[in-house]
Amino acid sequence: SSEQYREQGEVFLKKLNDQLAKNQYLLSQEMSLADLAIFPFVRQFAHVDREWFFNSEYKALISWLNGFLNSQLFESIMLKYPEYLKVLEQEKPHQKTFL
Repeated sequence: SSEQYREQGEVFLKKLNDQLAKNQYLLSQEMSLADLAIFPFVRQFAHVDREWFFNSEYKALISWLNGFLNSQLFESIMLKYPEYLKVLEQEKPHQKTFL
């Protein structure tokens, strides 16, 4: 079930959250290759059930993810084309979109 898979993923999320409770980034106070490599997977995990993820106990991980999602670098490489935004707005008008 989806809950079982989420529970399995939470084992890793907890480890990430614990690391991020100590440092701004996974390994230190500076971004590293580890952050860049893990970010897409956390982003996809969060995307499966946004409401659950952003209301979860993983506050340090949420803050870390939001830092990437709201960065100029991310926005510059993840362009949102007007046609795609129209479709997203029609499908889920009440949700903030992040790709």
